[in-house]
Amino acid sequence: MAVFAFPAVNARYLFRLLKQIALFMVVAACLRCFYMLRNHSYFEGETAANLAQAFITGARFDFAAIALLMAPLSLFYALPWSEKIFES
Repeated sequence: MAVFAFPAVNARYLFRLLKQIALFMVVAACLRCFYMLRNHSYFEGETAANLAQAFITGARFDFAAIALLMAPLSLFYALPWSEKIFES
């Protein structure tokens, strides 16, 4: 009985995927900062601890959303014929 196994994913593609996730996380953090600066009147009564907790919670949400958006791409990288597509 043959066991199906994914081929080894090239480190170059994995590094590219991690760079894309990091880029999206930085963009999301910058947008969150811009939103807070633009609407500072809504956050006047908040403490620094509450704002830090909101940023951490937002970063967790952003990571989950980005991971879900990038999942099809990462699965595509694991397909056997994807290396041939990217080499050409």
